[in-house]
Amino acid sequence: IAYGSRRKHDCSDYYLAIPFGERNLTKIDAMVRKFAPTGMTPIADSLELAIKSLKDYPGPKRVMIFTDGNETCGGDSCKTLEKAIQEKVFDLEMFVTGIGMDGKSKDLDKLKCLGKTFGAKTPDELKQSLNDIDNMIGKGEGSGHTGNNLFVSCPDPQVIVKLYTIKNGTREYLRDFVASYGVKVPPGEYAAEVLLDPV
Repeated sequence: IAYGSRRKHDCSDYYLAIPFGERNLTKIDAMVRKFAPTGMTPIADSLELAIKSLKDYPGPKRVMIFTDGNETCGGDSCKTLEKAIQEKVFDLEMFVTGIGMDGKSKDLDKLKCLGKTFGAKTPDELKQSLNDIDNMIGKGEGSGHTGNNLFVSCPDPQVIVKLYTIKNGTREYLRDFVASYGVKVPPGEYAAEVLLDPV
């Protein structure tokens, strides 16, 4: 999702620039090279679009935010995240990198509510922040909104699992997740349907 890359003074200038699932690096690189810091910084609205786009994806949802300044369109990213948590958008984790900012920047400090933040005043610091984020995603570390504790071991690690809570002997649907990715759940009694054939 790119924001402020096409028009000046336009808070509606944010869009899904590269479709999810695009794996052609040449296409991705060509699109990214067209981006330029042209306009406003609608971080909250862009974040809401990202969450809405990922909401129904059953696996881990990782959002990396890159900004060279603070929100300039009146949005509140912290409230956007709170809303996502209330709406049970599971396995959502965010990482924020401030381009041209040091780690103690006030603009970056305002986004700490979203998760881990990184200052990147130089190209080397940007590269380091990307390496750090890559390592955290690989190890399942980050903002504390994840930390999966329920996994399903089965012949197909990518199979979808339907998870139910059990309360007073009654099953209540909770959510879907990918078996090997796992899911974070509080202590309790659960039932899982693994969508193999047969279930």
